[in-house]
Amino acid sequence: MINLESNEGEVTMTGEQSCSLDTAGTPEQRLGVLGCTVVPGERRCSALTGGWSDGAGRTWTGPLAVLADHVLGEVANRPQAPGFQPVTTALSLDVLVPPPWPGDRLHARAARTAGEVLRDHVTASVRDPDGRLVAVASAWTADVPAPGTTPLAAGPAVGARPEQGGIGELLTDLTEVGSGPDEAVLELDATGWTNQNGTVHGGVWACAAELAATRLTGSAPHAVNRLQLAFLRPGRGRVRLTATALHRGRTSGLVEVRGRDATGRVCVHAMVGSRADHAAPGAVATLSPAGRNAPPPAR
Repeated sequence: MINLESNEGEVTMTGEQSCSLDTAGTPEQRLGVLGCTVVPGERRCSALTGGWSDGAGRTWTGPLAVLADHVLGEVANRPQAPGFQPVTTALSLDVLVPPPWPGDRLHARAARTAGEVLRDHVTASVRDPDGRLVAVASAWTADVPAPGTTPLAAGPAVGARPEQGGIGELLTDLTEVGSGPDEAVLELDATGWTNQNGTVHGGVWACAAELAATRLTGSAPHAVNRLQLAFLRPGRGRVRLTATALHRGRTSGLVEVRGRDATGRVCVHAMVGSRADHAAPGAVATLSPAGRNAPPPAR
């Protein structure tokens, strides 16, 4: 039996692990996800947050979506019919408490809220070590035809990679290829950021969408408080993200991001919302032409 307990404000997890995160080098592992535990009708998962900050000292929201995408997918990962694989078709994340958060990890728990044949709706909550609710997430998942593939199986999780390269490694693989007053275009070499099916991980799409969106809102004292993504088709290899500013006000911002594959087809549609009252001290990470962190711009 597994317990998520709060003793004097501190959240702890105990129990047997069962998780499809069983391969080293996955995006979840690189971004601190520790693997899932199971109780009837729920999955519970923690993530180390040390790798969620960049070289400029900013803690990013996108890795929260990696944690959420994983635990939501695990709770919907029931035995599939032969020739089918589970995928996430839509993901929504609302950040109630902006980073940085206390402690070195966050704890998520997810449950199925509605389901039918080949489709599920699942929700999750994320709390800090003191038990404070910092984010809520939801997703639609579906079992889609995948002839010749092996059904996903749950087993002991590998756990987070000790060196915690995290968001800095993702920034290294991002390159800015175009920009304007209301648009930013980034390319991501997603070779090392794929799921079990060899396509770009849904949480990584969310991270990249946030990084692209903040190219347009970085000069304002905003921080991301909402990510909404629709996954339209899988992306592989080198993908391109085009961010377009829809609103940049004193108190809020909204950026549309479209992720495309090498053929130009839209794979992901994202909306990235930000609020001034979510802003935390710290510089906005920037990308050099080589895709690496550059010093923060002068203010």
